[in-house]
Amino acid sequence: WSKGGKNPAATPKLSPDTTEDGIIDPKKCANYEWDACELEPGDIALFDSYIPHKSSPNKSPDSRRLLYLTYNDATLGDLRSAYYKQKMERLQSDGNRISHIKHWQGEVADVQNPIARVSGGSATMSPEDAVKELREIYTGAVGQTQYEKAVITQLEHALQSAQQAELNGGSEEQIVAALVHDIGHLLQNDHADGKVFLATDHAHETVGAEYLRSLGFPEAIFKAVEMHVSGKRFLTSEYRGDDGEKYYEHLTPVSKASLKLQGGPFTKDEAEEFLTQTGAKLSIDLRIWDDNSKVKDCKTKKWEDYQEMVLKVLKRGKDKE
Repeated sequence: WSKGGKNPAATPKLSPDTTEDGIIDPKKCANYEWDACELEPGDIALFDSYIPHKSSPNKSPDSRRLLYLTYNDATLGDLRSAYYKQKMERLQSDGNRISHIKHWQGEVADVQNPIARVSGGSATMSPEDAVKELREIYTGAVGQTQYEKAVITQLEHALQSAQQAELNGGSEEQIVAALVHDIGHLLQNDHADGKVFLATDHAHETVGAEYLRSLGFPEAIFKAVEMHVSGKRFLTSEYRGDDGEKYYEHLTPVSKASLKLQGGPFTKDEAEEFLTQTGAKLSIDLRIWDDNSKVKDCKTKKWEDYQEMVLKVLKRGKDKE
């Protein structure tokens, strides 16, 4: 990048390799010599936004969260108000994107909505308030988004899953786990009508488990939620032979596509290791109930019918803290 004018810092110029989208041409980017900047949790890296920089896709099983702070050279004055006014006007006029340039995938979050707080729960929140927040999430607008397009909504899938747990003799903890197992999808507003649906793995099981843990739910519940994707990978694994193949064929097209993003079926060794983990049995049961709960126009109870059970289970978790 280069600077020009009497005040070098005031008029930076983009590299000639930059495209109209504000990113470096991928073909020319490959010719750059890059230095890795490896950071530990809590570290901060400061760099000018005009310095070429990139971040590779996260292919690990763990989530990666970054906090970006925008600043300007103090010699330019206080530009905060003007910067955000111009930024929001441009973003809103450009399809409500989250960035001027096309290096981010995602949508603008509604910060007034409790579900925008991805790990918004709090161990200090009362059980009653936590149950109220869950009800608002599931019965609100995001609960009406499509879980599988033209088949069922997120709320319908949750209620069907809880019903499956009940019909199969599940305990109160198991029924509640089934009811909220996909809360991570709702927290991230990840649904079949979304622009980035099935574009990448959003680790909804990890997001959901952390949220439920922060609310104070018993470990059995948030661990089952955290492991229910692994349950699908086990049920479709080569370890189960023909049963694994049959279970894969039983999956819906959306579930097959997400399985690919989530790492695919376990190998024999991975399946054997999974079975040694605490909570594996419940996560397998939860997965089966999950996959049998994608039925159009299925009659179920209402969310309100489960509220007392959710509150009771949550209080038991709080009592163990």
